[in-house]
Amino acid sequence: MKKDQIKAIQRALIAEGYPLPKYGVDGYVGSEFYHALGQWAYKNNHLPQGKQEEVKSTMTTKFKHSKRSQPIKKVVLHWTAGLGDAAQVERTLVARKYGIHYVVDPKGVVTQLAPHDVVVSHCGGANEDSIGIEIVGMGQATSPRQMKSLKWGVNFRTTSVVFLGKKRNIYVMPLVQLDAVASLVSEICKEEGIPKVMPPDVRMSKDAIASFSGVMGHYHAHATKLDPGPLVMSYVRESWNAT
Repeated sequence: MKKDQIKAIQRALIAEGYPLPKYGVDGYVGSEFYHALGQWAYKNNHLPQGKQEEVKSTMTTKFKHSKRSQPIKKVVLHWTAGLGDAAQVERTLVARKYGIHYVVDPKGVVTQLAPHDVVVSHCGGANEDSIGIEIVGMGQATSPRQMKSLKWGVNFRTTSVVFLGKKRNIYVMPLVQLDAVASLVSEICKEEGIPKVMPPDVRMSKDAIASFSGVMGHYHAHATKLDPGPLVMSYVRESWNAT
């Protein structure tokens, strides 16, 4: 989508009563733009007419959800352990009675599937005060592997890392996707006033999760989870140091 098209949508959102207080009509897409557009779509049950194929953001009422009653103080990162697009991720989560706020695909396209002001089930113990991000990727493999995805035009490979006390083969995500994740996390943190901090790579207790404010992985909260892996977490952390 061209910059002037984005500006036109931003002006229309403001005119309809969906403000963009921090960035205004700047011609860029970010969490504030996605959030305002998502609220509009959520209320009207569709995307702006004539923009369905151009706008990479959508709302859904398909997820089981509730109105948020606590301040947002966490971002929780996940991986999908599969290569479906945002629509497939949505269908899978709906079928499993889960939900997510954002999906980031291997081409770096961010799709919002729930507004910030609703709670969806994505990380037990942290749902009430967090925003969840699903990163489309294969996750880990039992042995070193390489695979080409015709769907995404990406040659996925694993790298060996020691993570949570064990040597693991983790699929490396494309740089464009990692950049999109890092940018989205930074924008959400800025918008919601979440500190750019991460806990150590350890399993966290319920009390530690409840008191934590910052960016965490699914693995921090669940003993059987590894997502989104150490590579994503390190990339996001290093992106903070670079700004």
